[in-house]
Amino acid sequence: MRYGSRFLSVCLLAAGCGGGSTNADGGSGRAGSTAGANGSAGTTGASGVNGAAGATGIAGTTGAGGTTGAAGTTGAAGTTGAAGTTGAAGTTGAAGTTGAAGAGGGGGAAMVGTNVRVFQGEANLLAYGPTCTTEAGATSDRWCAFYTPTGNTLTLFVVNVTQATRGVAISCNTIGATDPNCLRLTTSYYPAELITPDPDPYHAALFQGDTLVYYEENGTPFGWRPGLTAARTLYPSTGDVVLCTPSTKGTGIMCVRDLPMAMQPKPSVYIESEIMAGRIDGTANPVLSGVDSVISSNLNDEGYDRFGFGFPTPGSMRIAWSSRATETGPEILKTQDIGNDAGRVTVASDVHYWEASPDGSRWYWMSGVDSVTLAGTLQAAPFPGGANPTTILANTSQFSFATSTRLATLTTAGVLSVIADPVGAPATSTELDTGVLAMLGISSQGHIAYAKNFVSSPLQLADMFVKKSDGTGACTISSTTNVDFPLAMYSPNGGALLWGMVNAGEQGFYTRTADCNTTMIATGLQAMGQVGDLAVVFGDSASSTTATYSLRSRDVFAGNTLASEPTLVSSSVAGFDVAGSGTGPLVYVTGAGLTSDGVFVRAYAP
Repeated sequence: MRYGSRFLSVCLLAAGCGGGSTNADGGSGRAGSTAGANGSAGTTGASGVNGAAGATGIAGTTGAGGTTGAAGTTGAAGTTGAAGTTGAAGTTGAAGTTGAAGAGGGGGAAMVGTNVRVFQGEANLLAYGPTCTTEAGATSDRWCAFYTPTGNTLTLFVVNVTQATRGVAISCNTIGATDPNCLRLTTSYYPAELITPDPDPYHAALFQGDTLVYYEENGTPFGWRPGLTAARTLYPSTGDVVLCTPSTKGTGIMCVRDLPMAMQPKPSVYIESEIMAGRIDGTANPVLSGVDSVISSNLNDEGYDRFGFGFPTPGSMRIAWSSRATETGPEILKTQDIGNDAGRVTVASDVHYWEASPDGSRWYWMSGVDSVTLAGTLQAAPFPGGANPTTILANTSQFSFATSTRLATLTTAGVLSVIADPVGAPATSTELDTGVLAMLGISSQGHIAYAKNFVSSPLQLADMFVKKSDGTGACTISSTTNVDFPLAMYSPNGGALLWGMVNAGEQGFYTRTADCNTTMIATGLQAMGQVGDLAVVFGDSASSTTATYSLRSRDVFAGNTLASEPTLVSSSVAGFDVAGSGTGPLVYVTGAGLTSDGVFVRAYAP
């Protein structure tokens, strides 16, 4: 899926707060903008080392049980020992019994509510996107990345947080030590978020899905995902490769390589680049290869970038990209599978803000987008070929799927509507509200959060309203422009909205979508998030001395009801993230300048 992040004075739903285009499942636009971080999805834990096979049966005797793995470092229970072979008397030896915990297996269930330190010392989590694996439906253990100073350089680690919560002893500190649950990927990590005076979002490190991308100091991009013992070079440092973004599902990666200045036809007007693509589990070395030439930045496009790329159907190897072919030409959409240049399809011309429907059967895009109003004509066409596009709605400023079948649209006249059957009855819609400025977010159950007014001085504030795509469940979150809407997020089950309000400082709130019941969760809010549908986590009680805060959580019960009182997770926290949107775990770093500082993991579910 691909959403163009536009700056209509506000950030659009499912996109980062940046001026360029950010795909919800992929690449980012250019022209000096910051790519917004993407939301997380979750993974599940994998098995550890297997128990040994059952021994061969003799004269029909039972095969021996699987060998018991020692408790302590890596895995879940071993698999069942294999059946003994046929004995001399003609009967078959019985299957070996199930091996105990695999070599170093930690004993199984996670230690719920226990803070486990996996690294001691100064550390940082990734800042431009998820710091942990996030692929929905994945069954491997969850891993998170962090970096730490080592002399004049930075070392980047990835750590198996699933095993940490099971009591496995993990060593990230010993230089030269080999621990399969904590891998040192590089001692020359490039911290894009720390570059001064201006951070560098083009060379950002982040997980998307279960794939991590990052850069070394010499500009070389790398990729890693669980199962690899070391990172793979995406492309040599000889080219300026930027905006590397994995698919949210699967092993595909797309990047942009700016051509050398000597090869730029008109560098004072536009930047010509090459779309690069590959798969981290492929055999190609380097991983990426060139796909097509694009204009990635153009001074003619001050209103919005006519360039984007991404994975329209996550989980497949299909990629898509759009750009002008000439300085003033129309934006052209193309698609193909990674490695199949012969199968490339030119989908359509003069299209922008494209995406595929959730079932992967149709393209939806905006045609004839005005550089001032940023509105255009919403069209649809068969996926992937795009033949014979049909017009759905003129003067469209936003569109997105509210559910797998319902299409939400917003016109330049401020009419927010839902098309229940965009394929069979695209001209039939239901009006939800008028005077709407922008859609801000959509829940998994189709609750649309939207704003009618907006101010920016210096925070991005708006009023906020919620209504379900079937016209029910209306809630007025705030009728005044005091909602810090970039903080707003729905719970994974769609039963609640977490949001912030600027009112004599920052306050955090939790609103149930079923009855609009609102609970204040924090004053002096510093950060906010959630561990799936299990808990709300937030930071308050900031310290100006250490630039840290206290991290607390409130459990979420049936019916999206909050626990009456918060639990202190830790003081002196400098940052946190959640390994997926399912059951966690939570990972955080402390930074009080003490020997107790480090990277910690906390489980919320067994």
